[in-house]
Amino acid sequence: MERWKPIRGFEGRYEVSDLGRVKSLRNRGRGKPLIIKMHVNPSNGYVIAVIGKPKKNLRVNRIVLEAFTRPGEKGEVAAHVNGIRTDNRLANLYWATTKQNHLDKRKHGTNYQGTRHHAAKLNPQKVREIRKLIAHGTKLGVIAKMYGVRYQTLTALKSGKTWFHVAPTDKSTKGEK
Repeated sequence: MERWKPIRGFEGRYEVSDLGRVKSLRNRGRGKPLIIKMHVNPSNGYVIAVIGKPKKNLRVNRIVLEAFTRPGEKGEVAAHVNGIRTDNRLANLYWATTKQNHLDKRKHGTNYQGTRHHAAKLNPQKVREIRKLIAHGTKLGVIAKMYGVRYQTLTALKSGKTWFHVAPTDKSTKGEK
């Protein structure tokens, strides 16, 4: 059976269920409470409920956890057990560190790295070309101008913080040391 609890900061006005639904209690005089229509944020795929005056956009995964468990501590994020961002049932949510959440995203295949990232300017072929240029001693500032990326992007690539998933499989890099 679906259970309902008040949303923190909106007590007496809105409630959230353990199935990830949100309702307004303001319609009590006219019959049943009104279930709020939610939408998926196109930039990140999380379900958002717009409530209150002035309007606030709240992530449903977070308000479910806050209502049924506890408020998140500093550095904690609301994570999905199955990796499906639209599945906001309490049984599918838990508090995680950012690091744990990123590991989960890798496991579920939902991390947006490389060309899947919305702001990607590079692709695997360009990454291999850049690695060759770095290996041949080309300065990062020169490479940054050539490819239209920031110097910091190249230092992260060089150190292995980003694009680590791209192996040097290009024929021209095989066998080079």
